[in-house]
Amino acid sequence: MMAMCVSGVVIHRRIFADFFTLRVVSKAQRTTLDLHNLTGVVGLPFNFLISFTGLVILMGTYLPGIQAVLYPGEPAAFAVEAYGTPRASPAKQPADLAPLGAMVGQAQRRWAVAAPATVLVFNPGDRAALVHVHQDTGARVTMDANTVVFDGATGRVVAGPHRYSPTLMTLSYLSGMHYTWFRHTTLRWLYFVSGLAGCALIATGFLFWIQSRAKQHAKAGVRGLALVRGLSVGATAGLVLASLAFLVANRLLPDLPTIAGVPRAWMEVRVFCVVWLLAFANAWLRPHTAWRDQSVAIGVACFAAVLLDWVTTGNVLPLDGAGGRWSAAGVDLVLLCGSALAWIAARRLHARSQIVTRRDPRSAGSKP
Repeated sequence: MMAMCVSGVVIHRRIFADFFTLRVVSKAQRTTLDLHNLTGVVGLPFNFLISFTGLVILMGTYLPGIQAVLYPGEPAAFAVEAYGTPRASPAKQPADLAPLGAMVGQAQRRWAVAAPATVLVFNPGDRAALVHVHQDTGARVTMDANTVVFDGATGRVVAGPHRYSPTLMTLSYLSGMHYTWFRHTTLRWLYFVSGLAGCALIATGFLFWIQSRAKQHAKAGVRGLALVRGLSVGATAGLVLASLAFLVANRLLPDLPTIAGVPRAWMEVRVFCVVWLLAFANAWLRPHTAWRDQSVAIGVACFAAVLLDWVTTGNVLPLDGAGGRWSAAGVDLVLLCGSALAWIAARRLHARSQIVTRRDPRSAGSKP
């Protein structure tokens, strides 16, 4: 993604002119290219920020050798030194957990002002249990949780609150910019809109590539176009459908720690992956109707996610707003809007396929 941000700027030399160019004309290829350029220019700062901060946050994953050299045989030593949050192996001696409320209260007194956000218990029921109480960082961008660590069996403070070094404070700021856990409604909506612009950038890039090469590849007998067309459907509509399947699975799966021997959270991930693979299969097996098929499926899944949420939680949309649960109400509204847009797209794709069929029955649905 970072490489595409840089190469995109190099390739599109008319970057400032593209910002003011959007020609909605009958020629789909022209409009698609203008949308691609416009969303790329508008979303460039956001795309660069998200890709750069993601690389920094996951540097231990991309470059694991550095940590292995500096902390050989001690993978937890880095976390202890950097974050000041000690870990302990289970002592395999049973012990009751001290009252968590007292630990949270003591942590709040040490922070003076901030409230707790999360409480993590390691080795529960063991004499070596540790309790991490993290500070709420919603009032600021920097994710410096100022963690206080307690001995789980005695309730005694073991460490904290740990003050980060300047280097780690920088990392925490970049993490905050990436995760957006801070409470700033306007900025969070701006992130959301910028993310949608990035989705439009990718989708229009796929479509323009196919539109500009379809006839040329067909004449030359190149078979790669069918592969890319299937990838474009699966990577756009298929990914949306898989994400919705994740939400539906969250509401439908039994509320148990494990399901068929698999942790419930991982079962949701498996549902996501299976549905995404099925979306790719649909795109390759039914190339003429894949866009329409998956648009219909997205419309159904959006509505099902909202309906199942109402049934399982009792939080109906008007009551969410009246009760001040605007986050839940916002998700439901976006899903309902997504369902409507998907149905509109499906109807237009169906109407277009009918027109193409009347003109040339052999090419029905061949165009995205």
